[in-house]
Amino acid sequence: SVLSPILSMMKKEKILMKKCKLLVINKLGGRTYSLDLLRIIAMMMVLVLHTNLFGGFLKINSNDSYELCIDLYEHLSIVAVDVFIIISAWFLRLKSTSFSKVLNLIWTIMFWTVVMSSVAVLLGEQITLVDIAKSFPIIGEAYDFCSGYIILYLCSPFLNKMLDNMSLKQLSLMTICVFLFFSFLSPLSSSHYLAIGGGYSFMWFIMLYIITAWIKTIYLGLPSKWVFLALYLLGSIVGAISEFYDIPVLGSLQYNNPLVVICAFCLFLFFVKTTIRNNIFISIIRFFAPLSFGVFLIHANPIFERWYQQYQFGNWFDGSNIFYIITMPLFVILIYLICSLLEYLRESLFMILTVKERTDSLCKKLDANVTKLIDNK
Repeated sequence: SVLSPILSMMKKEKILMKKCKLLVINKLGGRTYSLDLLRIIAMMMVLVLHTNLFGGFLKINSNDSYELCIDLYEHLSIVAVDVFIIISAWFLRLKSTSFSKVLNLIWTIMFWTVVMSSVAVLLGEQITLVDIAKSFPIIGEAYDFCSGYIILYLCSPFLNKMLDNMSLKQLSLMTICVFLFFSFLSPLSSSHYLAIGGGYSFMWFIMLYIITAWIKTIYLGLPSKWVFLALYLLGSIVGAISEFYDIPVLGSLQYNNPLVVICAFCLFLFFVKTTIRNNIFISIIRFFAPLSFGVFLIHANPIFERWYQQYQFGNWFDGSNIFYIITMPLFVILIYLICSLLEYLRESLFMILTVKERTDSLCKKLDANVTKLIDNK
């Protein structure tokens, strides 16, 4: 009984030190392997969404448990795009931007656009110059996520300046307004000024950036990670049931659906509060995480997707929900591994050709010339 106050104080000090350590790692931008793992999982979720869409599963209207299983997989996975932006915002909040990174990203996009379009042609797909032009971000709808991300990346220094000059009270109020107007009210409103294309907009990415900045400020005081995992699963189930019974808003597969937004942040908070210590597991994550973006570029090529759609895999399952539940994850993992191998080969080729070094050198020269031009004026 005499030692109880001392032990209690030591326990509180240990918890405080742990929180401080997490804060220091966070402030220094330390490697968070749990978020790298989340990147891998989120890319697999994208594969689920695209398989359901281009495989014809979303056309199935069986009104039974099979359709409900498809809806559940959709709502478990629809958070993927929001999650990618949240992870990026989490790190960009404390990082400076680089035009060199944008240019290296564009080289990668161009490489896979040419390669996968060529593969589609070899497989018998007929394409035109217009199809090829539309396969590039900004110009066409292809890789529209990349277009939005590039704009967000370039805007992040200005967003950080704004956020740095806000008090916690101001940031909290702004976060509430962002969620209320652009997530909760936007799907219900007919106002053009609240419309953000169901989340298919770089403006929605900016909204997520602001909410993430607020989460980053207060997350150490939030509940256990298991609470957030439970909320993510519960929200996904509610979303799937809402879609199955055609309940407006909650059942929609839009990135700014309030239920989807809450689930995305809950899943993120589960992983950000998770620590991975196993060295073998860390090695696997370190290998696959940087390849995830390449997986997206390879399988999401619009011309290749057009060829892929002809097979309509949804017709092969013959309404078997057990077969669907088991086969979908296995198919997704297989595609992820194949695309990761291809992206690894692309990275190796770019390394041999010193693409990154040449790009960095080019950007430095451009920066020097622009600086000289400005100074002369």
